[in-house]
Amino acid sequence: MKRSIRKLVSCVIFLMYAAGVNLFANITVINPAKGVWANKQMLVLDTSDPGEYYYSVDGSNPVNFGFFYDRPVLIDAEGDVNLKISHVHPDGSGETVEVRYSVNPDSAKDKSYSEFISKFYDSGVVNYTSGTVFSIPSELNFKMNNSLEFMRGMDLSISEKNVLSRYVPCVVRPAEGGKSWRFVIKTFPHVAGLNNTRTVPVKIEDWETIVFTDKNLLYKIDDEYWSLPLENRTIDRSRPHIVSWQSVDYQKESAIDFCILPAKPEIKSVIEPDGTTSFIIAGDSSYTMSVKGENNRYSELYSQLGADVFYGDNAEGSLKVGLFSSSVYQGELSVDYSIDKRAPQAPKIISDFEGFYSRHNVKVNIETADKNQLFVAVSRPLLIKDVTKLNDEVIEALKQTSVGNFKEVKPAGFSYEFTPNDAGALFYKIQAYSQNEITTSQLVEYSLIIDSYNYFFDSSASGKNADGSAAHPYNNIKECLEDINKCTSVRLRIKGSADFPQETVRLLADCEILNDGNALLVFNKDSSLEVDNAALTLNNIRIQKENFASESKIVPLFSLNNGTLELKNCELSADFSKNGTVIDASSGVVKVFDSIVSVNAVAYSSFISSLNSYLIIKDSVINTSADTSVVISATQGNVDSINNQLKVSARTGRIAELFGAKGDFERNVYKCQLPKTPEGFVMIFANKDSVLKELDNSDYAD
Repeated sequence: MKRSIRKLVSCVIFLMYAAGVNLFANITVINPAKGVWANKQMLVLDTSDPGEYYYSVDGSNPVNFGFFYDRPVLIDAEGDVNLKISHVHPDGSGETVEVRYSVNPDSAKDKSYSEFISKFYDSGVVNYTSGTVFSIPSELNFKMNNSLEFMRGMDLSISEKNVLSRYVPCVVRPAEGGKSWRFVIKTFPHVAGLNNTRTVPVKIEDWETIVFTDKNLLYKIDDEYWSLPLENRTIDRSRPHIVSWQSVDYQKESAIDFCILPAKPEIKSVIEPDGTTSFIIAGDSSYTMSVKGENNRYSELYSQLGADVFYGDNAEGSLKVGLFSSSVYQGELSVDYSIDKRAPQAPKIISDFEGFYSRHNVKVNIETADKNQLFVAVSRPLLIKDVTKLNDEVIEALKQTSVGNFKEVKPAGFSYEFTPNDAGALFYKIQAYSQNEITTSQLVEYSLIIDSYNYFFDSSASGKNADGSAAHPYNNIKECLEDINKCTSVRLRIKGSADFPQETVRLLADCEILNDGNALLVFNKDSSLEVDNAALTLNNIRIQKENFASESKIVPLFSLNNGTLELKNCELSADFSKNGTVIDASSGVVKVFDSIVSVNAVAYSSFISSLNSYLIIKDSVINTSADTSVVISATQGNVDSINNQLKVSARTGRIAELFGAKGDFERNVYKCQLPKTPEGFVMIFANKDSVLKELDNSDYAD
């Protein structure tokens, strides 16, 4: 008989399809949903609309080839699932919906949250009693029902006043991403009412109709005479009444019993601070409330009822509440509820800088919906003492820095600017959240390092996403110096060979270059570094200039314009094809300490050629070689040479020549290797406008 009915229904549905009736409308599928899940899914439907429900898991016609649905059921299927659900109305009409999803099983047995996954992995459902705690591990993010955003795992609870029984879909996934699990939370009321409903020989229907259920009793209402009622009575429930009864064997001493029917009350709803909707009786104090359980009967009696949902969830609907007075059923009232504990959308932190390692001021704006409050906390700048150890592990530890107290700020137009410090790298962190009347959004944060001081160059680096940080060093010296020029003072660590382009590159920022591993500055044809109103210090660096036959003009390696150049413990070798000068200084400062220099050319060579500059050379060895060669050529300015070994190999040459300059040469050793020493030759030439001081200098022979 059942099969025949199903065939008939199937024919009806087929005819409706053929007639173009819209069949995709009124089936509410609570679970499952479209997606890829790591566990088998439970089928949960809203069957509040009357009729019969059928389902299939292979895409076939549910009515003909599926299963009858009368309660939630686990769908024992893996891989791709084509779930179809049909609803057949009492009048024979119907509709069908389809849900496609996939199951790739993963019990997460090797994960720290495996115990939590095991709670629903085999059944697809978790039972929850209102008033208790449901914990989702912090390693997981979760999303309830139709929540807008995933949130970090936390302890969740529903008020113990809650009497709603619901199936709540929940999705969890690892905080770092990966597979997702979807399951259903079945909520139960907290059983804490009074189970003492009273049975009386009268029944109240629709509040105003009294049905006398025991015909062997005499009844009276209020002050009426006793009678044996034959019909139901209608009373006015705007005022209280007393219904009395006794045995039909009326005697003066017969036992009389009664019940009071108070005036019909109202149920008022109150929103608690935690968002729970509480229902309170406005009327006679004898009233209590109850809701029907799964057996469709009233049992527990409460003075108050509540409707509540998990944080991150929302629900709305109508709740049918049974009213009892002195434990006697009086009637039923419907109360509406609408609870929204979905977290407000998290604030948006908008930065004018993309990345984590900035060289300049970074401005951020924080925005949230106008109706929400906005709270922001900013950490103090944290100075990073050793940027060379700034790897991913250290950065992750920095991101755990506390931000301090949150302060409410104006939701619209809030901005904050992070600034660099010439002392080194600073770590900043900012956090924000939105808050409405009930719930708080997820915490969002933004962190970065602002370092306008420390730069890194590594010739073996890929150059991808190069920002000069230790993690992403430059491998192109021109690009490196272009970014350095945007700063005020920097420290550049060089590893490997830095090749300068065949052009003049300007340096506008004070810069100290350190050897971070076999550091070598290579000057190619026409390569020159111009230090313009800045200071350049080279510390323990090798510098090399090779001979290019096509060179015809003098292009100094270093050109100073109101700049400073300091060589400390450096090795410099410059080989020019025809003419060459290593340092050309105009109104500059040149300092050479503990360094070794060799300069070679065919026609002319010099180490330093200066105009109105201050030169100090100490504890260094400098050799120049060419047809005409000089170590130092200074016009005006000052020259201090102390404890150096200075050598010139040339047809014509000198150690130094001063034109209108002041020179102080002490404890130096000179050697001029000339084919013929002219009469009156001096190692240091000073014209009449110069002032020369010499002390304890000497010559040396090859």
